[in-house]
Amino acid sequence: MSVGFVGGPAQAPGLAAPGTDFETLDLVGDLRRVVVWPARAGSVWQAVQWPAGAAASGAAVVAGLVGVLARYTGQEEVVLGLASGGVLRVEVAGDPGFGDLIGRVAAALAAPLSVSAAESAGPVVVGLADGPVAEVGPDVVDTGLVVWMAGDGSALRVDFAVEEFSDGWVRGLLDAVVTVVTAGSGEPDRGLSGLALVSAAERDRLLGWGRGPVRDVPTTPIHELVVGWAQRSPEAVAGVAGGEVLTYGELERRSAVLAGYLRSAGVGVGDVVSLALDRSLWTLVAALGVLRAGAAYTPMDVA
Repeated sequence: MSVGFVGGPAQAPGLAAPGTDFETLDLVGDLRRVVVWPARAGSVWQAVQWPAGAAASGAAVVAGLVGVLARYTGQEEVVLGLASGGVLRVEVAGDPGFGDLIGRVAAALAAPLSVSAAESAGPVVVGLADGPVAEVGPDVVDTGLVVWMAGDGSALRVDFAVEEFSDGWVRGLLDAVVTVVTAGSGEPDRGLSGLALVSAAERDRLLGWGRGPVRDVPTTPIHELVVGWAQRSPEAVAGVAGGEVLTYGELERRSAVLAGYLRSAGVGVGDVVSLALDRSLWTLVAALGVLRAGAAYTPMDVA
């Protein structure tokens, strides 16, 4: 990711320059496509209404970005490119508080690394504008992500390579940055690991995915469901292994024979039968047969 200033060219990512002793940001997009540089670009612009004192400086917003990228990658150092020709290198080891992180970012912005090292900055560039940030971005980009920040903190824009990142992924990144800055400004001593990455609204949306409509769960035992299916579709394939095909009709017949044998041996409700079998069609027969006898089964590792 590169960090740039409005009016300055973004630096293209490349191999580490001789003499550099830092790792580039190991950020992986959600898309897996071949990228030809300069790459076709997309842009996401977002107006921001910060709580009082939440974004007092550009360093605070960059600190939010650094914090999010540290959480995304797990790296103890975040390296960003500067479109003006330098590299921003921020240590995040030790789970610093957000207030401490702002200080580290401010110091790094005041003394960026040399232009020659910028060639190894990696896939992200950051820009701090003196004025507003335009809502429309460029047609192409020379690096994966270019994050622009309005001088007054009122807006953010990310220009991104559409073959690497989706629009939804980028919007999630922006949401995370705003959330971290807001939370960190309210609790400057809380470590990065303790700051929320998603807003309350996004959290509710994500949790909603696991809260579908309540449905009645059938109380019919699974072995009776299988037997019922076998009676309706005896020629349907129940399993295939080693070139052998087992139909539901044959599964029902074989499991019935096994269930009868187990019951004759005294196996019934409350008993547990161990199954020490290689993975095969006989495993299906054995499991269903035990259940039809009224017992439970425990798969055993035969290795």
